[in-house]
Amino acid sequence: MKTAKIANKLFALIILLIIVKLFWSALVVPYWNKFKDQQNQINNKLILFNNYEQVLSQAGKLENLYSKLLEFNNHNSKIFDEDRASIVASKLQEIINILIVSNKSTQKSLQIIHLEDENGFQRLGAKIQMTTDLTSIRNIIDGLERYPKLIVVDMIDIQHQDEYNEKDGETISKLNVAIDIYTFIRSSSL
Repeated sequence: MKTAKIANKLFALIILLIIVKLFWSALVVPYWNKFKDQQNQINNKLILFNNYEQVLSQAGKLENLYSKLLEFNNHNSKIFDEDRASIVASKLQEIINILIVSNKSTQKSLQIIHLEDENGFQRLGAKIQMTTDLTSIRNIIDGLERYPKLIVVDMIDIQHQDEYNEKDGETISKLNVAIDIYTFIRSSSL
């Protein structure tokens, strides 16, 4: 009988342990895991909040820097400031003519081409044909690329041509050069 009592107590203890384990697994563990997940989320949000406070503390400095950059960009823009494409085309012709004449070259033709809009800007191009020598063409291209406003040399075609000068009896080497260039103006200025 004593062994039966001990067995009953042992059986009751095992059942109690199983109930505690089931209770622990069913109620405590899920809530504990949820608590840990929420604790991690709180820690992550605190880190983000601290980062946000640091950025916010620098907002005044960043706004000041941004306004200085905008002012610099407005005064030092590479885009032509004129209101109409015809004015920019006229300036482009003037620049090209000055470069050609100052480099003792002969302009055969100059054609201004209004091209398509590209991302808020209108592309304005020019096709130039001239007769020149190698040093002069280098100086002309250098002058176009160094101009304070954006002028892009898009294509260069150079063809060598020998001309016989009957008066001197000499052969003169010339270069027939075709250059395509373009620049941009703001589309709102059309």
